[in-house]
Formats: sequence, C-alpha cells, structure tokens
Amino acid sequence: MQKSKYLIAALMTLGGLTLSAQTFQSEGLSYKVLSAIEHTVQLTASNAANPTEVNLPDTVVYEGIKYALTSIGENAFSNNNKLVTVTLPATLRDIQYGAFFKTLKLRTINAHSPKAPDIEASPFATTVLAGATLNVPAGTWFDYQYNWRRFQRVYEYGTKQGVVADGLKYNILSEQDRLVGLTGNSYTGDVNIPATATIDGKEYKVVEIGCYAFDGATSITSVTIPATVLVINNYAFRKSSLPAVTLPQGLRMLKEGCFEYTPLTTVTIPQRIQRVENLVFAYCDKMTEVTLGDSVNYLGNSAFGSSPKLQKVHGGDKVTLIMESVFLNDTSLTTAAFPNVVTIKGAAFRNTAVKFTFPKSLKSIDLQGFMECRGLTEVVLPDTMDLVGSTAFASCPNMTKITFPKVAKCKLASSGILQNNPKLTEVVLPQNITAIPMSLLAGCTALTTFTVPSYIKELKGSTFMRCTALKSVKLPEGLTAIGGATFSGCSALTGVDLPESITSLGGTIFLNCTALRYVKLPSKLTALGAGTFNNCTALDSVTFGPNIATMGQSTFFGCSNIKRVILPEKLTMLPNFTFKNCTSLDSVYIPRTVASLGNQVFNGCSKLPSVTLRSNVSKIGTLCFVSCTNLKTLRVNAITPPTVDSTTFDADVLAKTTLVVRHEAASAYRTADVWKQFNSITLGVNAISAEDAEMPITIMPGAMEVPDGAEVYNLYGMRMNPASLAKGIYIVRYGRLTRKVMVP
Repeated sequence: MQKSKYLIAALMTLGGLTLSAQTFQSEGLSYKVLSAIEHTVQLTASNAANPTEVNLPDTVVYEGIKYALTSIGENAFSNNNKLVTVTLPATLRDIQYGAFFKTLKLRTINAHSPKAPDIEASPFATTVLAGATLNVPAGTWFDYQYNWRRFQRVYEYGTKQGVVADGLKYNILSEQDRLVGLTGNSYTGDVNIPATATIDGKEYKVVEIGCYAFDGATSITSVTIPATVLVINNYAFRKSSLPAVTLPQGLRMLKEGCFEYTPLTTVTIPQRIQRVENLVFAYCDKMTEVTLGDSVNYLGNSAFGSSPKLQKVHGGDKVTLIMESVFLNDTSLTTAAFPNVVTIKGAAFRNTAVKFTFPKSLKSIDLQGFMECRGLTEVVLPDTMDLVGSTAFASCPNMTKITFPKVAKCKLASSGILQNNPKLTEVVLPQNITAIPMSLLAGCTALTTFTVPSYIKELKGSTFMRCTALKSVKLPEGLTAIGGATFSGCSALTGVDLPESITSLGGTIFLNCTALRYVKLPSKLTALGAGTFNNCTALDSVTFGPNIATMGQSTFFGCSNIKRVILPEKLTMLPNFTFKNCTSLDSVYIPRTVASLGNQVFNGCSKLPSVTLRSNVSKIGTLCFVSCTNLKTLRVNAITPPTVDSTTFDADVLAKTTLVVRHEAASAYRTADVWKQFNSITLGVNAISAEDAEMPITIMPGAMEVPDGAEVYNLYGMRMNPASLAKGIYIVRYGRLTRKVMVP
C-alpha cells in the first residue's frame, strides 16, 4: 500500500512536469505553464501587431482549466514599439528581465496586484521609468514606491495631481491613506514644508518631495523637511542652491540624483535609510563629510561621485554592496571604512586618497575598483576573494606591496590588475594559480627583479611590459608559454634565460628591450611571433632552438648591434622586415629549407658584405636588398631564378654587387627580368664528384652549401657558418662521412 502511494505521487509529479513544459496561445498572447498543480502560467510573448494598449487578464483558460497569470517572462513585449498603455493583472507576482525593455512609448502602467510584484533588473526601459505614470491600488503606494523604486511617478487610482494649498503644489498619492507629495512650483527663499496639507477640506499627510520639485531652484536659501516625509524623489533638489539639509529620521528613501549638483557641505543619512540610490549626492563640489545611518547597506552608482572636497565617510558598518563609481574622483577622500562589504563594483574608489582596509567579508573588486587610489601603500587581500577585476589596482602611485590570498578562490584572469604602479616592488601571488594574467605588472617602473613562482605554467602576455627598471627575471622550469609583449619596453633588461620547457612565445615579446644582449631560445620552440626582437638595439647574440620552423615578420627589425645570425635548419621562409635596419649585421646563415624571402628582409643592412641563398629559394619580395650599401656578393644557388620585381634590388646593389650563380643557371640569370641588370654575374664552383655522392657539397667563393645536419669546421676545430667563409681549407662532417674542402 505504501509503495502504491509513492508511485501515485511520482506519477502526479511527472505529469505536472510534463504539463509545465507546455506552451499555448490565447487572444494574441503566448503563455507557458509554470505549475499544473497551482494552475499558474507565464506570459512569454505578444503576438499581436504592435497594439498601443494591452490589458492582461487575471486568468486564462487552457484545455478547460483556468490558470492564473503570475509572471511576465523575459522580453515578452520587447518587439512592441507602439505600446502606450499596459494593464497588469491582480494575480501578477513577477516581471522578468527586459519584459518591456523596448517599449519606449509606454507612458501608463496600471498595476492591480495588492502587493508589488517582484521585478528583476531592467524590465523597463530608462525612458519608461522616467516618463511613465505607475497607477497602483489603494493602500499600496509606498509598497510600489519602495519596490519599484526606479519609477518616478507612482499614484494610487483616483488621485489628483498638481493641486495647490497655501502656496505649495502637491500631487495626491493616496486618497485612502490621505497622502500627498510636494511637487515643483518655482520656489524661492526659505521654504517650510508642512507636515500636513488641507485640500478640498481634507487633511493629507506630506510623505514625499516629488521628482524635480526643486530642480534648478537657484534662489532657495533653506528648506525645512517635516518628519512625515518618507521619500525624496528623483532629482528633487538637483542643481538647486540648497546650502544645508536636515533629513528627517523617518525618511525611508533617497532616490536617484535627489541632491545632485547641490552646494551641501555635510549630510547625515537617517537611521531607516537602507539604500543610497544612484547619483544622490554626486557632483556636490562643496561636500566634505558624510555620516551613513546604521541601516545603510547599499550605495548606488556614483552616489557620492565627483565630490572633490569629500574627505570623510563615517558609518558604513552595514554596507555590503558598493556599486559603480560611488566615490569616483572624490580626490580628497581619505577616510572610509566598510568592515562588512562583500562586493565593490567598478571604479568605486577610483581616483581617491582613501586608506582602505580590505575586510574578511570581501568577495569581489570589479573593474578599476581602486584604480589611481593614492591612499593605498601595502594591500593585503582576504582569503574570501572570488574576483579581482581588470585594472582593479592600476595606477596607484603609492602602492609598494600587494599580497594576494595564499589560496585564491578566483583564478586572477583579469588583465592589468596592477599595471602602471610606479612604486610597486613586491607582489605575493596565490599558490594555486597556474597562469599570471595579462598585463599584471605592466608599467610598474620601480620593479627591478622578479622571480616567477615555480607553480606558474603560463605568462598570459604583457606581464612586464614597460617595466623600465627591470634588470632580471627568473623563470621556472615547467613554464610552457609566454604571451605576446611580455617583456616589451623593458629597457634595462640585459638577458633572459628561457627554460627548456617553453613551447610557445607570443609576438613582440622583447620589443624595445634596448639593453637586451643575449637570448637562447628553447629547443622545443617551433615558432616565433611577429616582432620578437624588434628594436632590441643592444642585442648581439641569439641562439635558435633546432625546431623553429616559422617566424613572424620584423623578427630582428632595428636590431642595430647584432652582427651574426645563424638561422635554424627547419625555417621555411624569411618573413617581411626580418633584418630591416640591422645596420651592424655582417653575417647571416640561411638554411636550405628557406624557400622565400618576404618584403624588405635585408632593407637597410648597410654593413652586410654577402648573402647566400640556397637552392630552394623561389621568391624574393619587394625592397628586399635596398640600402645594402656594403653588399659585395650575392650568391644564389637556385637553378631557376627566383621571382623578384623591379624594387627588390636598388640601383646601387645592381651596379656594385657581384651576383654568383651556378654554371648550369648562368644563362637563365643573364636573360631573366631584373636579374640581367646586375653589372657583374659570375659563376660558382660545383664540387660534386662521384665519391661525394653521399655528401653533396656545392662550393662558391666564400661559401659552401652542405646537406642538412652537416657541420663545417676550420683547421683549428672551430665550427663555422658555411654561408660565410674565408678563403681556405675546411673539414665537413656529415654522419660517418668526413670531407676536406677548399673554398676559393
């Protein structure tokens, strides 16, 4: 019997779940069943052709069952750009994100729920919140006003607006509860707002200072606010001349921008206020001190932003959420403590001087949270942190040290967290991360040495970019990847030992490292990104790993000190600008695997005396040998003249450089376009005989071409570059074979 009961219950649940997935249409509206047990549905879309007025029903019938409409789903009316009036049902419990987001012409919302439905962030467009009238049932004015707080005009049905009593103008908010709000009427001088107003013989309690009531009132000298006021509405005193204000203890709401751009100097937030909304005290350029009430737990966007004389914020023990730009550009702010804050949003303390202690409750600091904060010197972040956003501590001019949690919940994936801190010298990283995020220490100009922890496997890129005092970096064995521009602009860095574990280097990794003298590239590396050594003007030694097959353009562009380069044997092409403006280069070995040269490869190599191109080369790009003023010999071992154009060689090279080609190719070069313009074309010497069939060697004046893997030594046992040899005798070793060769 017990098993049967469980089976029946399970079948009912399954049936309910099946039905809950069903959708249907009724009178131009689409619905989704939320609960077959409670008989509730959600409105998901309006299928009518942009009606100007919509009356939503309390109930709708589907398959003979009456369902209550309790929810309006995401984007339900987002396609209706003509809707002017909407009537919401009394059964409504919630409205989801974006439900009316694009209904920009919506001006009247008639609500009938006895309790304000829950609304997620931004179900209505900003223009609707500012311009629409929200009509609500009797006795619900404050409930809707508080919970739908972004609406500026909330009235109960059957009320009048704009009535005058004793020279003051009011909007009637509730006839049932006899509530009114003061509205605008060109006020001047001293304004004394009464606790009650008599209208048509009836006494009403003054509970609101309405939106824009004193907006732009530059002739007021004081305003007395009665104890009855619960709400100061949007922009009520914005840009007024109000010099001081005493907020009543019973005040419940300070709405958006209500004291924005006023000359207030101090303010005390009453005890019952829980939220200081967006822009409430923004741009108060005379404000020096704020005291937060014991109930304040939320500071809205730019609540006190751009108040450059604000020095102290007292209270704040209950604050858990500090939104974007709350104290942005409050350049005098030094004192503010929030011991229970959980979330600090973007730019909240940017460009302040606050001396902040990071509490154990803190979980996240968003984008630019403390950027340009002059009050931070040594920062210790709590173990509770889930997020440190991009540039959260960037450009803090006095920060010297930061300690991240030993075991970070967040993976520090954001970029530029500490960039441009001119005094930062010490960083303690979490022990459970494997990558240092993008631009972590970029522009930290006081950093002289840095040891990357042994558990780090990857530098995401730009890690030390523009660290102009950085002289040495110790990289751990086990590091596998270094992202682009990691050391770019490190003008004091003389050398870097790259561990053999590295398999990937990003582009411009050493760009503008003007003191860099040597680099040995790891053997597992197969490619170099663009501009790897671009403008490394002191570089004189690079040792390539054997597996590099590709290089990005501008690899050695502007390396004016490098004299000798032996390129790796697996390289397939020389990309654009490889050696452009390498003004000291006098020897380069190009392996037989290279098949093409890009544009301007040797452009500006003014000391280079000779170049040997192997037999695989089939194309040479534009301006490749321009301004090579010392080029005496160009050896080309390809049988078929490589493709060139009229700009590949300048007139000086064509006139002064000797082109050396193979016997069997001489006729082809002397008749080929551009090549035939060389004034001097001579023949190289082929030294391939029957006995050398296993080790073919091509000999030319000052060079020889040998098989891949062959090694060339002089008679003193020194290994030589076969592409640049003096006249004499050399030993060539290739596997088990050894040959003695004369180079003319």
